[in-house]
This record gives sequence, structure tokens and C-alpha cells, in this order.
Amino acid sequence: RRKFINFTKDSVIENNQVDTLKNFINLVNSIIFAGFDYYYDKEFDSDLIKNAIDNNKKINILINEDHIEKLRSTLDCFPSIEFIDVDKKYYIWYKNTNLYFNLIPFKRKEDKVFIDEDNEDVIIKSKCKNYMGLAYKLKK
Repeated sequence: RRKFINFTKDSVIENNQVDTLKNFINLVNSIIFAGFDYYYDKEFDSDLIKNAIDNNKKINILINEDHIEKLRSTLDCFPSIEFIDVDKKYYIWYKNTNLYFNLIPFKRKEDKVFIDEDNEDVIIKSKCKNYMGLAYKLKK
């Protein structure tokens, strides 16, 4: 009986974490989709959600470096999230949780998208996906 109670308790906690993460994803995605130049680096699926909850609690978003300040001021209007800037590294934190998005700046040159990875530019292609009824742009 005790094991069943513990299992149920753990399941409730895990389901709450999944719901919290989904709410966070929906909030950030609805904000960033409305006028920002961005890409997610992984598709939203059950494996990404599980990994975010079980491991490092972050999801990467590639954001045009020219939009970082606009995103910062937009996020200031939402009391449940916070823009974090530490040593030119940027994050969107879901307050009172250990969940956050890691923002990776990119730049556009001649209608192409580039990320600085180990001092090399990488071309990014994208496709549009859908998660819980909201469209998002995915790096492929």
C-alpha cells in the first residue's frame, strides 16, 4: 500500500511538472511567434518534454541578435516569466520553477541565418510545426 501511495504521489508531481512546462512553452511560444525572428532547435514532442523535466530543464531557442532587446522589453510585461542576461548569455526563466529557455543569438546575412558555433557560421534551414494548436518555427 505504501508503494502505491508513493507512486501516485510521484505521478501527480510529474504530471504537474509536465503541465507547468506545457504552460511555459505555450506562453513563450505565443509571445515569440508574434513578430520575432526565432527558431527552436528541437521539435516539441514527448521526448523533449520528458528530457526537459528529467534533466537540465532547458529548451534552446535561436533568436535573431537584433531582436534580443525587443524580446527583453516584451517579456517584462509578463509577471510569470523573466528575461535573464548573464555575461552575454540570455535565458527566459519561468519564475518559481527550475524551467527556462536558453536563448542562442544568431545573425542574418544575405537572407541566410547563421549561428556562431566554435567561430564558424552554420546555415540554418527551417520548417513550420505545430504544438498544442500553436505554430512554431523549427531549425532543421
